[in-house]
Amino acid sequence: MPMRTNDQKRAAFALRFIQCNRNKEDASRLSTLVMKTPLQVLQHGLGQSLAFLIADNGPVTGSDMKPSGRFYKELETWLCGEKEPDKPCRIYRDGESDLIKQLMEGNRSQYMQAQREAIALLVWMKKFAEAWLAGEASAGGS
Repeated sequence: MPMRTNDQKRAAFALRFIQCNRNKEDASRLSTLVMKTPLQVLQHGLGQSLAFLIADNGPVTGSDMKPSGRFYKELETWLCGEKEPDKPCRIYRDGESDLIKQLMEGNRSQYMQAQREAIALLVWMKKFAEAWLAGEASAGGS
């Protein structure tokens, strides 16, 4: 297997998420979240942006999760856990997989690193959402 850059891995991870969600009923809502979150992170920080996603999802878990919950879980998967070949940029690796908890308990350096990494991933998610989810949302509304 050829060596891939971290940016290529981010793109592949983002593409899988968008493609897995493109035919869902709530693709339009997910598209809105993906489009707005990068700016929210820049304006308010990663912690407040994640808190919004958690609040929007509510206490729902599993297959009943709203788009905001699925989106949060995807960011959590990218940023938390042991490093893996396809997820090399994980910031929080101590076994705790709750992203918001890690963000609040970690140090400033980790927070800033997580925010930079989240933005790098969100750039790809936004590009793919523009390509695949925006079209699905338009088709669904016709």
